Order: sequence, then C-alpha cells, then structure tokens
Amino acid sequence: MVVIFRMRNKTIAFVGDSLGRQQFQSMMCMVSGGEHIIYVEDAAREYGLVKPRGAKRPDGWVYRFTKTNTTILYYWSASLSDLVPINSTDKASDVAMHLDRPPAFLRRYLHRFDVLVLNTGHHWNRGKFEGNRWVMHVNGKPNENKEFEDIRNAKNFTVHTFVRWLDSQLTSHPRLKAFFRTISPRHYRNGDWNTGGTCNNTIPLTYGSEVLQDGSNDKVVESAVRGTKVKLLDITAISELRDEAHIYRTFHAYGMKRQFYEDTTRSCAEEEMKGGDGFRTTGKKISVAMLALVWMTLLLWDWETNPFVYTHVSTQYQSNTPPGIAPACIHCDPNNSTESMEPAEMKTDGDKYQSLEKEEGKEPMKNGDD
Repeated sequence: MVVIFRMRNKTIAFVGDSLGRQQFQSMMCMVSGGEHIIYVEDAAREYGLVKPRGAKRPDGWVYRFTKTNTTILYYWSASLSDLVPINSTDKASDVAMHLDRPPAFLRRYLHRFDVLVLNTGHHWNRGKFEGNRWVMHVNGKPNENKEFEDIRNAKNFTVHTFVRWLDSQLTSHPRLKAFFRTISPRHYRNGDWNTGGTCNNTIPLTYGSEVLQDGSNDKVVESAVRGTKVKLLDITAISELRDEAHIYRTFHAYGMKRQFYEDTTRSCAEEEMKGGDGFRTTGKKISVAMLALVWMTLLLWDWETNPFVYTHVSTQYQSNTPPGIAPACIHCDPNNSTESMEPAEMKTDGDKYQSLEKEEGKEPMKNGDD
C-alpha cells in the first residue's frame, strides 16, 4: 500500500500488448494485497474503455483507489501505432496501421498521466499482421516504402517515431515520467513451438545467474530512447535467466485439432478482475521486473537526484530470487507472438480517433465496431 500513498492524486498508465496488461495486473495484485478492496472504483468510462458489443474484452481497464485518488490503468495497443478500420461499415475490413501516428487514446489522454509505461514487440510478425488484417500506412496513405516489407524495419521506424513524438510532448507535460519497457525473451529449447521445442525447465538459473552487460538486448528500444527524456525499463536480460517461470499449460484450439502448448503468457500471475464495487486479485507470483517497477515508482518523485540508475533495471544483477518469484512475462509462445494463445482480434483506435477528429474540427470517420 506504500505505492498508493506515494502516488496520491496521481495516475499510472500501462500501454502495450499482453505483457503490459500483465504488468498492470501484477501491480493491482501487489497494491491490493490479493484482497477484496471496497474503496476501489471502476473508472473505465472516464477513458472511453467500455467493452464494444460482441467483443471478448474492453480495450483496457481503469481502477481508482478512492482513499488516495490514485488511478491505475491499462490500454491495449500492441503496436503503439494508430489503428483505424479502412471501411468502418464492414467488420471484416482491413485496418489501416498508421506507423507514424501514435494511438488516439494516448493523444487524447496523455495529459492525465503521471507515470506511463510502454511496451511493444511480439506482435511485429507476419502472422499477427495477417490475422489482424493490419495494412501499413504512412503519411495517411498506404505504405509505399519497400523497406517496410521487412517487418523489422517497420517496427524500428514506428518505435523511433513514437518515442520522438512522446519526447516532444514531455516538455508540455513536465510532471509525466515515461518509461519504455524492453521486450521479453522467448525460451524454447530443442526446437520451436511447432517443431518439438519446449520451455518446461523447472530448475532456477539453469543457464546462468548474472547479467554483466552494460547495454540492452533490445537494441531497437534502447536506440529509440537514447538522447530523449523517455527512460529505458530494461527487463530483457534478467528475464532471460528465469525460464523455469513457465509452469503453466493450456489447451489451444488450433483449427479443428486441439494442440497442447506451454502457455507462458500468463505464467507470472493469475488474476481475477472484477469491476463494480471492488477489486479482487488471486495472484500468487510477483515478478522481478514488476518489483523493479514498484521500486521505481516509490523513488520516482525525486528521481533526478536519486542514485538508482533508471536507464536499466540493472546492469549487474545477481539473480538470487527464490523459485516461484518469476520475472515478468517471459514468453515462449507460438509464432513469436504474445497473444498467440488466443484468436487474432482486430484492435483499432477508430472510436477514439473520431473523437479527436471532432475536437480538431475535422470531418469524423463513420463509427465502426472494434
């Protein structure tokens, strides 16, 4: 609960893919102590996060601890780019993926945040692009840059463009502290997800116990934030050491055949989220990276003079965490995708973008379902 009191009248926002969602859930688990808390209210409607008709879930969650007016939220944006249906009247429409435009949600609500934690990475693959019907756009029109046919180049362009935009906003939002979290590693051994590979090790620190490097393994994010006011939250190398965190298996409907995979997407914390008059969690595992984030938050408000190094979670970290305390969101998922255990969903910023268009005096797009 110390975090909540230190964050009085402040808002912590997680924006990204399922890894960001899991950090949000872990944070809620820790600050609630795994108990039902009556002074937590669902504030999702303030941010337009209402589950669309027919959707499995809303695009995010927002909870407010009323005793301290502390708000913790998560918003789904797997690519950190603006997603808008090309034909809003057709649910099967392709989706314009504006690589050079941040999500409308962030453009609209950035001024309300005090701490922003971002991530992207595992959705930048051909399978996700095709499954979500994402079509790259740049400068408001379909992409013509052949270099972006290599999705790695498109990701690099998007991350750098996004960070430049965010850095430019921090001057007018001086209280906002922004962090970009690095990608979580995959741990398949002796093959890949579809060639007999496994990530079922149960012995902690089997492949090492130290991180001695100075640089990040996530070169894209490290390069993007260099020279900006956006800080690097580097969890990649320390997460690499904890492949035994994959203790959780699930059945996955793959076409007509039931396949059996190690699902590591939710191996670090198992949560039950309830809106309405309270919040309850049943999480059992707290992640190293999540603990680092809490520590970061506790020290945040005098961080300029604090000796703690924020550029990396640790550049020389002795991983002596006991078994069962698992690094955040270590993945060994199919198709190199954090959401591969679920059917592909079309996620767009269409509704939010229309609101911005109206505010900016432009002709809004027709409404479409996410």
